[in-house]
Amino acid sequence: MKELEIRKYQSLNKVANCGGIVMFGSKDLFDLPLCELKQAFDINDDLYNRSFESLSLNDAQDVYAQCVSDIKPDTLFIQLGADDV
Repeated sequence: MKELEIRKYQSLNKVANCGGIVMFGSKDLFDLPLCELKQAFDINDDLYNRSFESLSLNDAQDVYAQCVSDIKPDTLFIQLGADDV
């Protein structure tokens, strides 16, 4: 399941702009309504969500390298550990 999500994010990264803001984490960020956040807080930067329904601390570094590092975010919001409790 995670491999499918990784491939999806890698495909999206090919058309994404570098920089901007990236949300990276697990279930609490996965369904975050990014369009509504951009509107509500008047965010002009690109905003990307590279979160997973289930992401452990053990997998986070590898998944970051595969799904986030290519975007080279200016700002990174990280929420990890919920799946390890």
